[in-house]
Amino acid sequence: MLSKQEIVAFSISPLAVKWLVGTVGIAALPIILRLMVWGIAPSPYLPGFSLISITDFFLFSLIIYLSVLMEAKHIKCLGEEKNTISYVCIFLIILVSIFLTFAFINDAKGIMRHWVLLGASLFMALFSFIVGFCFFYFFSVKLAESGQEEMS
Repeated sequence: MLSKQEIVAFSISPLAVKWLVGTVGIAALPIILRLMVWGIAPSPYLPGFSLISITDFFLFSLIIYLSVLMEAKHIKCLGEEKNTISYVCIFLIILVSIFLTFAFINDAKGIMRHWVLLGASLFMALFSFIVGFCFFYFFSVKLAESGQEEMS
């Protein structure tokens, strides 16, 4: 059985929920808009318009990592962790940018295996969501420990 302290340690902070609603909502906007257009517009008027776009999922990942990077720079109580988080985010941003370039080339020329890029984009989007949520949970714990009110 978990103690009350362990349950509190695993609870989601208001900052993490704010991040979830704000950042993930903005990052998912291209995906949501694509679904809305696909659902509203009749197919004959949008020839070649697909329900799923690989670039939308890579953009989702890119926005998540940029958000983590920007928030890490604004938290005063992070010491060496700030550099580590920055390096990890920059590496992941470069990785997503490379995949995004492949997706743009594939959209223009159709020379790559579509299902491989789609699988990579879905995996990267899920991975970036989990990594981003973990970072923001870590940020909120650090803020609570230091007594800093919010991310500035």
